[in-house]
Amino acid sequence: MAKHGELKMNKSGEENLVKSLAQSRIKRSKALELAADGLSYDDIARRVGYSHRGSAHRAVFKALGEYEAQNVEHLRALELARLDALQVAYWDAAMAGDIRAGRTILRILDLRSRICGLYGPAGRAKEPEFRSLVIGPLEGNA
Repeated sequence: MAKHGELKMNKSGEENLVKSLAQSRIKRSKALELAADGLSYDDIARRVGYSHRGSAHRAVFKALGEYEAQNVEHLRALELARLDALQVAYWDAAMAGDIRAGRTILRILDLRSRICGLYGPAGRAKEPEFRSLVIGPLEGNA
């Protein structure tokens, strides 16, 4: 039995949902292509099968967001691979005591942490949360 807020679906329902999501993504991609070609949202709606220009507009901007997210992940992976190669090149010298190489390694580690989002949204290390803890007197110290 499905819990509150949970949709229980049989296998064919899941397959239909996946098919519908895939079709929606294809329509958004086509709408984005047409927008890039300079078509109006009215024309995009007619050609792709949206009920009105507003739906075409939303589809184009959703597709742009999906495209940007894919590109960001690709760029992040590329930059991390470059940092890995640099780290390998400087690692032995840094471990042998070369101060410049050590500083370079630290900069590489810092950049990797920033790219991976380890510093949080502001680009600085996240501050630890402190909570109050009241401790009574220790035995024998009363």
